Amino acid sequence: MIPVRRLDRLALAAADQRRDRFLVELDRVGPAVRAVLSNVRRNGDRALRRYSREWDHWAGPIEVSPSVRERCDRRTPAPLVRALAASARNILRFHRRQHPSPAHLRLGGGSELSLEFVPVRRLGLYAPGGKAPYPSTVLMGGMAAKAAGVESVFLATPARPGAGPAGLDPAIATAARLAGIERIFLLGGASAIGAFAYGTATVPRVDKIVGPGNLWVTAAKRAVLGMVGIDALAGPSECLLVVDRSAPVDVVAAEALAQIEHGPASTATIVALGESYARAIAASLGRPGAGSGASRLRIYWSSRSEEVLAYADAFAPETLFVALRNPEPWRRSLPACGAAFFGISSSVPFGDYASGTNHILPVLGSARYSGGLSVYECGRWVSRQTITPRDANRLAAIGRPIAEAEGMLAHAEAQRIRTRGSETGRSRRRG
Repeated sequence: MIPVRRLDRLALAAADQRRDRFLVELDRVGPAVRAVLSNVRRNGDRALRRYSREWDHWAGPIEVSPSVRERCDRRTPAPLVRALAASARNILRFHRRQHPSPAHLRLGGGSELSLEFVPVRRLGLYAPGGKAPYPSTVLMGGMAAKAAGVESVFLATPARPGAGPAGLDPAIATAARLAGIERIFLLGGASAIGAFAYGTATVPRVDKIVGPGNLWVTAAKRAVLGMVGIDALAGPSECLLVVDRSAPVDVVAAEALAQIEHGPASTATIVALGESYARAIAASLGRPGAGSGASRLRIYWSSRSEEVLAYADAFAPETLFVALRNPEPWRRSLPACGAAFFGISSSVPFGDYASGTNHILPVLGSARYSGGLSVYECGRWVSRQTITPRDANRLAAIGRPIAEAEGMLAHAEAQRIRTRGSETGRSRRRG
């Protein structure tokens, strides 16, 4: 039987301890990851082939040729092709709605200021593949980039020799076609991240790397940050389920078990309003055949919704599932989370596969200050200004005294020299 505890400060401490353990592990593998990255930077394709042989038992080409991609794509079963195509349409439709609008301001003298979104030119998408192929991740990253207008999107995913002589799973090939992936590289782990960050004879250097991965991938992304942009540091999936008696016990149990399926470090935390209801959920999860992974489930109870709301905001889970008779206070004061799912019908796996929102989300509490993958993560904001001579005089009157006060005399002079014409004109008028 899974223990049922009263929600208190120790509940948040338990989550913090799990996250701290992951960060300790991240530091532990850091030196080995940096050695891999250094080898890739120095030796390029030769290092990539070595790691592919050692890690993925793959001695074939680094890049999948167009003909092989097409052949693999044709092997995908028709029902799965239709499902992937429908998912791709939903993701693209939702992400196109996100397309950022520029901000414009016109000054009194005719000058123009703007803040404009510019997509990155080259984006590297990593899709893990050690446990299983994940075509959904290819769609999530690829369709977000397509909606943003990224010029070239490249995919790195571990080779899967069991998928056939090509080493590429058919579903990955289909998802890559639907997402408009330009090139596919059979690379896994830290070596894939190094290839995207530094470039090799075969793999182009990219501007930004997105996508989830294991401990080594996360450590590698952290190490190359600055050399290249990244979306976020990935980590174990975390779901917080907040429920009351309006939610059927078997549905809550099914949702929790789905969330720990992501990997051996994934967790699901259930907070139920009412002790007896919490114990009913625990009993359902403890029945034979309910699934494994009970050690990664936490069940708490509380009698006060506001207490649970405060806990959720401090927890900042990757995904938040809310099935309450009255969810409006939660809608109004949405706690920190990567993605929120309201209502008993709003299964988190719908967001993983079908509805159109993105499943590449912040973990380890980073939802307090960041969001999931979106169009915005596939580009950068650039401010632009065109200043007229008329406005230059007014702006110099503001900027010069500040520059002089900061000891930036060349800055002051660069502004003053823009006013020369007006000063000459005033002198002539006085003469």
